[in-house]
Amino acid sequence: MTAPQHPADHDANLDHRGLAAFFAPYRKQWETLLHILRGEGRAHRLFGIERIFLLLVCFGLLVMPAMVVRGIGQIFGEHGRRLAMEIYAIAKPVLLFWVLFSGHFALTAWAVVASVALLDLYISLLAMVFLKHFHTGRTSHGRSLLLLVVNFAESVVAFAVLYGFSQSIANQAHLDPTPIVDPFTLLYFSCVTAASVGYGDYLPMNDSGKLIAIFQILSSMGFIFILLTSFVTSFNEREPV
Repeated sequence: MTAPQHPADHDANLDHRGLAAFFAPYRKQWETLLHILRGEGRAHRLFGIERIFLLLVCFGLLVMPAMVVRGIGQIFGEHGRRLAMEIYAIAKPVLLFWVLFSGHFALTAWAVVASVALLDLYISLLAMVFLKHFHTGRTSHGRSLLLLVVNFAESVVAFAVLYGFSQSIANQAHLDPTPIVDPFTLLYFSCVTAASVGYGDYLPMNDSGKLIAIFQILSSMGFIFILLTSFVTSFNEREPV
């Protein structure tokens, strides 16, 4: 006859399983990093700059906040992990939108938050493109496209926060060198820059603004590349009628 389990032992087992679930995404990503480093499995054809690049992406994933959210969600299972990542993806642009329109973008702390959010976002997108062969799970293309739209909105708002913090945007149409601090105008300029439209009514007036604009234009091109890649993959994987 099996002796009844002590409540303290039961709680300890639950805590152990919870910690194991939390660190499962870290362990999986670390194993991917080691496979790439050693050239094992699907990484046997990687060489030189490609291997170094993928190692940097893997390391970036391990230290970004998204991995913490993924681990917390994993405690509640696969559906919990996906739900946690969706909440995280939506919460970031909402928070940055509040920072922008509440006027807190002038604070250094929020500029750091916006920068980390962008870095977290772009590392995740790079992993989605370049590490997809190392992940066996299948995802819905519709879900991926919706999250990509949310990610694009996040990048637009985050760059608007950085433009406001750097006070680098001026009204070129009226030849007014006064930095723009109006939240809606900053958001408008960020949207125009992301779309590479370039109306010419507002322009960066210093090097920091020009550097931020360069990063935003390059990242927007990356979004277009990922979007096209997703469409092509979805088309090629369609089941024959």
